[in-house]
Amino acid sequence: MDFQDFIKHYEVLLCESEGVAFGKLEPDLINREERKPVITGLHAILFIIDGELETDIQGKRQSLERYTLVDILYEQTCTLLAASDNLHAYLLVMTKEYMDRLIRGGIPTTIDYILKVRNSPVISVELNHAGPFLEALLNIKHVFTDKDNLFVSTILRYQIWIFLARVSDYFSKGKQEEDKELLYTARQRELYLRFTQMLSAYILQEHSVEFYASALCVTPQYLRRVVKNLSGKTVHAWINEALIREIEKRLAETDTTGQLAETDMTVQQIAEELSFSEQATLTRFFKRYKGVSPLKYRKELFSDRLLAQSGRR
Repeated sequence: MDFQDFIKHYEVLLCESEGVAFGKLEPDLINREERKPVITGLHAILFIIDGELETDIQGKRQSLERYTLVDILYEQTCTLLAASDNLHAYLLVMTKEYMDRLIRGGIPTTIDYILKVRNSPVISVELNHAGPFLEALLNIKHVFTDKDNLFVSTILRYQIWIFLARVSDYFSKGKQEEDKELLYTARQRELYLRFTQMLSAYILQEHSVEFYASALCVTPQYLRRVVKNLSGKTVHAWINEALIREIEKRLAETDTTGQLAETDMTVQQIAEELSFSEQATLTRFFKRYKGVSPLKYRKELFSDRLLAQSGRR
């Protein structure tokens, strides 16, 4: 659909000499039974203030709701399929030639924004930004009503420039926050990985959250939050589970023949190797997690192993 056909179909306001049109979309016009025209070869910016609008953007059907901005570049396609009765939306349409003139004059958009709308033209607008967007659009509308102004073309370009600047600024700030969040998440994952690596290296000597936090140059509170968020387990749980594995491994050590050696290491020796203050502390710790004492665990393990070995003979 070319520019003139678009104007006739949607009956929007027009500044013919400039190649730019602006108007409020009427649900009745969109819901006509006739074949829906495809917007292509034009730069179209749609801002939905209220209601719902069913669209086809780049061959993908999308339902748009309030506070949604859609920026369709001239090489993209968009079809307005259906609208709710309470639709309140404004549409700004510019020809490629008009946009080229804006670009030569220094259009306030970033390459990140252009890449974004090429990939996904739909942008959700936060409530506190919807008002300024609408104000900028209505300022464009007012220019069309001031036909006697000798500088209407200049004012129009200026008002469109302001609107595009608001959109670009909104996107850029949002992207900065998104980049910060991605960086924040990446750093959290790195911290979590380093914690698990340090735990494997130092579990025999260090059992406190404070040690690992200090070694990783973060506060204990921050380490707790990161580990909990990424693993679902607390730092204490990680430390305790690592200790239990080390105790179990020593209780189940085998002799030179590969048989379970019931008396290889005493519980006292295990306590000393794992930096427990005394044997009783290790025993209480192990029993709290396994439900049995270390000695009983070893005896049960030894008995099970003997039964398994005798069954193979």
